[in-house]
Amino acid sequence: MSGTTPAGSLDALDASDAYRRANEPAELVAMIGTSLTPEADRGAELVTAEPHECWHRGDFTELVRQIKAGELKAREPTMLHRTDGLAILYPGKDHALIGASEAGKSWVALLAALEVYRAGGVVVWADWEDDETTFLLRWVAIGGDPDDLLTGRLVYIVPEGDPSPWPELVAGAALVVIDTVEESAATMGYETDKRHQYSAWNRAVVRCAIAAGAAVLILDHVPKSREGGPPREGIGTVTKLNKIRGAVFMLETVTPFGEGKDGRSRLTISKDRGGKLGRHSEGKRRVLAEVTFTSDDDGLTVALDPPPPTTTDSTGSKRLTGYMERISRWAEPERSHRSKAAAERGVGGTPRYVGPAVNTLCEEGYLTTETGPGGHTVYASAKPYREADDLTGTAGAPTAGGGQDPII
Repeated sequence: MSGTTPAGSLDALDASDAYRRANEPAELVAMIGTSLTPEADRGAELVTAEPHECWHRGDFTELVRQIKAGELKAREPTMLHRTDGLAILYPGKDHALIGASEAGKSWVALLAALEVYRAGGVVVWADWEDDETTFLLRWVAIGGDPDDLLTGRLVYIVPEGDPSPWPELVAGAALVVIDTVEESAATMGYETDKRHQYSAWNRAVVRCAIAAGAAVLILDHVPKSREGGPPREGIGTVTKLNKIRGAVFMLETVTPFGEGKDGRSRLTISKDRGGKLGRHSEGKRRVLAEVTFTSDDDGLTVALDPPPPTTTDSTGSKRLTGYMERISRWAEPERSHRSKAAAERGVGGTPRYVGPAVNTLCEEGYLTTETGPGGHTVYASAKPYREADDLTGTAGAPTAGGGQDPII
């Protein structure tokens, strides 16, 4: 597994009780007191508190004292690190990871879970999508040990029936993964496309875990109508995004991966309420990481690499390097008699960028052209283009004689 947790990263996971109790509904505040140190015990007892008088003026004396003393500051992300050391999940806040099927959402969540577990934290994985066999096989594939499930710090559940044990299950957790929101809500009788019902589910499941001090990572699917293009939102009501107090990430497949096949996805920021991540992203789409999936005999290595900086050509104009790579990869398998319109459908994204990207690939020798049926121009891949070529200076014209059958 790539992306080792920096030593002591869990030290920053503890959020101020005063802050949390001043900002959470009464029924949640009374549930759990928690320690997020490596010594956190699954058997931690529930700590009861007097209900917070939400409809009366609160006493913020302690909160003000902590701020004036410099003891209470805005939370920094502390979990799920890029390969350059940047963490992207906030302690004690909720996050959404939205993407199409097979984009790698569960694998990214597993990377976060393994990192927290190895740092000594407690992880709770609530799985409404798969079963314990699938989870354990993936856990081992990404670098975990089967015995981890027996330690009490990796808690895996397939929730059914009465949800009343939930507060006790998340007591002491540093990270709670909900896989996925749609299935979870449906099992509990809520419809996520109805604002009030989603809010009720969110209070019962997500806010409960946050009140326990955990970071929450919610996995969500994109609507079927948006699959094939860059994800912009999950299924259902916009309330789902509005409720998030940490960050919302979109995961887009660049190259599909599988057993024995490497792949890549792109992680972008849709919302960053904590405000700590935007400056580490690139471009208008706020690309936060290039997620690589490397498959070998030992399993699957998942890594969050920093995005390449936005590149420019010799005139200072921005190069559409992301689209150029997507078009090149789409063009490389053998297809015949394809046009720019077919490329727009094939790679998704914004149509007005596909044409210029195709033109640049042709000008630089990555694609060749010829006249196809009906006099339309069709294209062939002369050699692969990769976005990293622009950063390493290896981008250039292909060697002679590299033509293939027309494919776009």
